[in-house]
Amino acid sequence: MEDQVIMKDAEVAVLLPARGFTKGHMIVVPLKEYVIIEDVPDSVLGKMFQVANKLSDTLFRTMDCTGTNILIQNGSPAGQFNKLFSINVIPRFEDDGIKLEWTPKQADEESLVRSLASFQGYDSSLKEKAYVEEQKRKAESKQEEEEVSESYLSRSIDRIP
Repeated sequence: MEDQVIMKDAEVAVLLPARGFTKGHMIVVPLKEYVIIEDVPDSVLGKMFQVANKLSDTLFRTMDCTGTNILIQNGSPAGQFNKLFSINVIPRFEDDGIKLEWTPKQADEESLVRSLASFQGYDSSLKEKAYVEEQKRKAESKQEEEEVSESYLSRSIDRIP
């Protein structure tokens, strides 16, 4: 049995996998091929999450599940077994025997400090915002200079007999 397409629009599709984790397991995929989440355009990613959210709601109402996992495995070290980005929506039931647990390891303090420093050094959204604000200030300053120049010119013209 192959994966079955149960919904499709211009950007995304929902698949019922042939080898799902549990009954009702669905996978949201973009129609264009992207390997990891960082490759997916924001508009498509937003659509994928909207669909995953609606699927989760539908599972609660139709299958009487008591929970859902919305799962992204981003890259092979994170368990991504196929070469395409997807979002898994997995209905969960009491005592279903599915173990999606992970045991976090505590990072050493030096690693945490280095990570924080690299994150603080690379905040592209803040850098972009600062750049936009700087461009706005320059444009306003230039406009003010032009207004002052025009004002001076018009005062000078007013003095001509």
